Amino acid sequence: MEGSSLIQQMSGRRFGELVLYHVKRQSLPTTINAIQGLSSELPAAAKPLVERWIDHINPRALSESFWQQDCGDAYQSISKEAEVFLNQVGVEPSHDDLFNMFQIIVSSFAYTCHVEPGSKAFIQKALGMGKFRRLVSFFYSK
Repeated sequence: MEGSSLIQQMSGRRFGELVLYHVKRQSLPTTINAIQGLSSELPAAAKPLVERWIDHINPRALSESFWQQDCGDAYQSISKEAEVFLNQVGVEPSHDDLFNMFQIIVSSFAYTCHVEPGSKAFIQKALGMGKFRRLVSFFYSK
């Protein structure tokens, strides 16, 4: 699927909402399998760099504005960085490769929310969810 149509499809929802959707819909084992499956679809030269890619994007999670941004904007930004990242290792990525790199990031953040409930609460707070909703969400996620 072309990048511009993906951006249009993702627009209108905040990036944090997308990650929380994945947390709600996928169990921890399913999330781990998703990361592994997406990684296996990447070109051979990119596969060993998945952890480095995740580490490259992870510091953004500390900014509330990162979670508040429109999903279309997040996809565009992350996919552009993925293209640069892959080009640096000699890979000319396809649209599918860029989408998979984006999905690896989404799934990685979902994984973090599963294993570190404080991360999920931070995203919820960034999205303006009240303390009561965060508390209820915390207890129902156990």
